[in-house]
Amino acid sequence: MNPAAVPGDCEYPTITAALDAAHLSRANGRTVHVAEGHYDAVSNEKFPLRVTGGISLVGAGASKTVIEGMDSFATIDDGGAWGTSANKATIVTGDKSAVTRIANLRLLSGTQSITQNSSAIFCNRGNGQPPGAPRLEPTLIVDGVTFDAQYDQSLAVTNSMMPEASACNVRVISSTFRNSANGIANNACGGTDDTDTYSSLEIGDGNAAHANLFDNLAADGLCAGDAVRIWGCSSWTSIRGNLFNRGERAVTLAYGGQPDQYVEIIGNTFKSQADGSLQVLISAQVDELSSNQFTLDDALGFECNVQDVGRPSAAIRLWDYGRNTSPRIAHARNNSFIGNRVAVRFEGNTEFDPSDFGTVDDPGGNTFSCNSNVDGFGFDVRQSAHTAADKRMLFAGNYWDHSIPTLSTSESNGLDYWLDSSGPAPLLDNAKLANTTCPKNFTKGP
Repeated sequence: MNPAAVPGDCEYPTITAALDAAHLSRANGRTVHVAEGHYDAVSNEKFPLRVTGGISLVGAGASKTVIEGMDSFATIDDGGAWGTSANKATIVTGDKSAVTRIANLRLLSGTQSITQNSSAIFCNRGNGQPPGAPRLEPTLIVDGVTFDAQYDQSLAVTNSMMPEASACNVRVISSTFRNSANGIANNACGGTDDTDTYSSLEIGDGNAAHANLFDNLAADGLCAGDAVRIWGCSSWTSIRGNLFNRGERAVTLAYGGQPDQYVEIIGNTFKSQADGSLQVLISAQVDELSSNQFTLDDALGFECNVQDVGRPSAAIRLWDYGRNTSPRIAHARNNSFIGNRVAVRFEGNTEFDPSDFGTVDDPGGNTFSCNSNVDGFGFDVRQSAHTAADKRMLFAGNYWDHSIPTLSTSESNGLDYWLDSSGPAPLLDNAKLANTTCPKNFTKGP
């Protein structure tokens, strides 16, 4: 569309007018092409833009096509998990069968501070399938979009009960998330209907050319911001080949009491996350964690106001959240943990099922090195949640700062493995010496 055009011959003066015409059309594959320019309320756009029913919205490039603004819309009548009358969004989208592509745009909230319950893109319908069912191709493709400036969550992934129960199924590639509280936030649990719905998320596809960038995502320094937050009822979550750079937390999985939900985190780089890169909470599970790089590099750019000042941030934190449940990593292989305050932290008051970072028959190949704290105690692994007496955490076949990993119930900075005295010792067989040079301010410890 051409912002200077006169209606007719498929050209429209605003995105809003073009979308209105597309909704009236019965043509297949309807696409609104947005020319280079800045589109906002001053230029007569009406927010939120409704990109639904299989209509696609494609700009001339994120540096050329800028859409700025948002307005209120009610989801309380849709009966979904995000039911409120206080939502604001720039774009509302989602369809159970028709495919929508949103591409090559830059989205701005138009506000000077973060507005609660605001989203750049709000997707509450789709073809997400329940756990165990074959995964379908997503009906929402987000490609080459820059999410910028002062949203509560840049992309909201949720469900609706109207006109029938469904949840968003989205693929996100080649996009940038920055300068907001949260990047991608999922919650498809609950609603006014007892019908179960499950979203699906594909965040990156492992192709370096399609990597997403998450940068400078923070909720006012309170350690409440996540680049990716999965609150529950996502049957399939794949996070592959992305860069998480500077933020409060990168990925949080927080749910319990739901059917098995598949999660894979593969080939990502996690850097400079003030309160850790991966939180696995309550009874959440990561099925596959492989070929990721975790580092703090002591280059946060900002610090969080962490209430528990005695708890150094961990690259990976498994915590029962006081629920007497067991979060778990089912299979972790060939990851690199170099230059973190703590690489892996197990925390809880109940018996944890063992996480598998390597067995004798299936060596871990993970590298734990130079994880320490410039002010206090840091560790490669800190285990304060114990397993059953006949089980233990599995850490065989990994690379450590010592050929025989240092294991102790006494704290010392840079220790390979700190173990609460109440539980059985971990499996540390077939350890190898890591050949690493520590980043500045990190040490290999005793």
